[in-house]
Amino acid sequence: MPSYSLPPIVYLPSSGGYTSSRMVPETPDRQRFPFRRYSIDDDGNLVCKTRNVSRDSRLKPYDKPPSRSKPAPLPSRRSPSPQETEDGSSDPNAAARLFASLVPTIMQNPKALDSVSSICAAHNVDSTVTASIIRAVKKQLEPPEDEALNESAQPAVQTPVPASSSGPSDAHTSAPPQDEILPFKQKRPFASGSSGHTIWYASQSMEDIPSPSDDLNPNIGDLYVHKNRATDHHDVWLFEFDRTWKSVTDAAKVYHPIIPDRVLSIRVNGTPSWITSASYSTIKGRKGKSKSWD
Repeated sequence: MPSYSLPPIVYLPSSGGYTSSRMVPETPDRQRFPFRRYSIDDDGNLVCKTRNVSRDSRLKPYDKPPSRSKPAPLPSRRSPSPQETEDGSSDPNAAARLFASLVPTIMQNPKALDSVSSICAAHNVDSTVTASIIRAVKKQLEPPEDEALNESAQPAVQTPVPASSSGPSDAHTSAPPQDEILPFKQKRPFASGSSGHTIWYASQSMEDIPSPSDDLNPNIGDLYVHKNRATDHHDVWLFEFDRTWKSVTDAAKVYHPIIPDRVLSIRVNGTPSWITSASYSTIKGRKGKSKSWD
């Protein structure tokens, strides 16, 4: 008796039931083209839709493609030079900060001073300020000139000159008081063999003076000490970058304008000295301990 094999029965979800594997399921009708661009005519052919009006003319103003022209650049804020502040005004301390960063190298290698002008010019530092700073550093590097600049130099005491009856012009000649000492320059090298000097002008009289004389031709970092003999009080001024004398008599802590590691110290007798920050802290610490024992 012949045997008959039946085809396997499988379940096809698309047909909704069981069917023979020899039956090919129908292919789902897929839409390959969007209706907005293609359509089917009466004969069943696929045709492309046409437009009588250009696309750009039917766009709304805010739907138009962006212009390819470059946008106008935003107003850029010019960064201030090292010698200007945020509002564009001159800042003389900017040159001081720039030069203070170069001073340690210059003090160790004086030949580096030759390149300072080009460095300052690259940072838009005023040439007048640069020349003043270079001249002050050169003075610091120079050795003592003569005895007149040493600490032991004797000041010239002005004595009254008696009027002579030889001519009428001598009657108008007035001499300074006997106790007045005109400004004289002194110079002392830094301690511990460091490069640099403390340079100051000293004067004495029986009264205070409003400010130092204008005919001294000082350099940046020079000091002026005036002693009032009547009160035994010393007034101290510092010559700064703006080429003016600034009173530092009552200042708590004064740094050297071009040597940032040096701090001003005034002795009891009025002698100034630029000392290191470490030495200044040590002196202040000792004074604090001595006061605590009083």
